[in-house]
Order: sequence, then C-alpha cells, then structure tokens
Amino acid sequence: MEFIFQCARSGLGSQEKETFPKNSHNVHFSPSLDQKFRIPEVSPSDMIVIILSLDLYFRLIPKDSGLLKKFTDSIQLGKSCSLFDSYVTFTTWIQSVLNDIEKCNYVGELKRLYLENKIQELLLLHFDLYQQYHLNSQSRKISSENFEKLKEAKSLLDTNFVDAPSLTELSKMIYLNEYTLKKEFKICFGTTVKQYVISLRMKYAMDLIKEGEHSITEIAHKCGYNGLIQFSTAFKKFYGRPPTSLSRLS
Repeated sequence: MEFIFQCARSGLGSQEKETFPKNSHNVHFSPSLDQKFRIPEVSPSDMIVIILSLDLYFRLIPKDSGLLKKFTDSIQLGKSCSLFDSYVTFTTWIQSVLNDIEKCNYVGELKRLYLENKIQELLLLHFDLYQQYHLNSQSRKISSENFEKLKEAKSLLDTNFVDAPSLTELSKMIYLNEYTLKKEFKICFGTTVKQYVISLRMKYAMDLIKEGEHSITEIAHKCGYNGLIQFSTAFKKFYGRPPTSLSRLS
C-alpha cells in the first residue's frame, strides 16, 4: 500500500493518458502501486513525485489526529482514493516547501528528519487547502447568519488558541448556542473546536522547535499546556513522535 503525492510545476508530465496542468498537485492513495509516467522528449519537465509507505504516512499524520476523516477511512479500508477530484493549483506556501525539499543539503539522519518534517508540512498545507474547498461547498448548508458567526469563532481561536475559550465561552462570545456551534463548526471546517485548537497549538509548537531557542518545557507553556507530560502526549498523538526527538534543547 502506498501514499502518493504528485506535483507538476511545468505541466508537461503525464501518467498514462492524463496530463498534469501546470503548477498543479494532488494526493493519492493506492493499495497497489503500478504506475507509469511519460515525460516528453522534446520539452523539459519539472515534476515531483513523493511516495510514502502507509506506515510512514500514518506516522506523519496519525489516524486519530482528526484530519480528513473521510480520506483516512478510505485508506484504512484499502480503497484507492484521491484528496481532490481533479488536480488543483498549489499555493505559494506549497511552492516554498517544494523548494526547500529540492534544495536540501543535509545528509544522513539529519536529512531524513528534515525531509520527513518538510513532507509533513507539505501534507498539512494540502489538507488546509482541501478544507478551504470543503468549506466552500459545505457552508451552503448553513445559514448565512450562522456562517458569519462560525467564521468569527474560528478567527477568535486563531488569535487566542494558547488560552482558548471553552466551547461554552465561545458560544456566548459569538451569540450562537453551544450545540449549533459544535455541530456546524465541524461541518464548516472539517474538525471539532477542540481538535482545531490542538492543531493550532501543535503548528505553533513545531514553529518554536524549528527556531531552536526554547526548551520543550518553555514551548509547552507557550502553547498553553500546564505540564510537560500533557504537552508531550498531545504532540506525539498529533505528529507521531515526541517533541524531544526534534528539539535540540531539552
């Protein structure tokens, strides 16, 4: 079983009869990998294919992380599936990570850790983009008034995730009852309020680890956790490895 990320920057690569549009990407899962790529002889092409084993994929994006449950369920059932129905244009952030991967000069274990981290970042950017597409289609099922309140809730969490309000507090802040907030937030953004806060904290934690200027204890506090054990447990559950395995400071 293989997990495949494909990106064509020149738009010339092709798989069987399918041509990849320029600056486009998609993510696929296949229970058996049997693919051929045709590269035109007369024109240069710029294409990146990243193939991950199922074990590595679920180490980078744990099954219980709450990200893309439908996609994860299909993978676990062994069904061939794609993240997007068709190839979509990637963002400047995705392009930046691709450049980092291409220009990696590390060797040995450091190279492996660096590339795994970059691939994980790439996957998370894809999932974020997918949720934006999901939001556009799912939001039509929600009243315009509630949709505006849900966007306000998300904005409040974006800026206050370290000391995030409880579900009850958040519902009062946006004048939407708790049950509706809980139900429609998940419809809109593909995740629960709690999981969204965790994802924001974990991304912030990873950014702090990359800076290399803070100990794990300091990072735990900066991310809103009262104890190191609580933070480490959440980090490992989200990223599949303890924060100490990535930090240069203890």
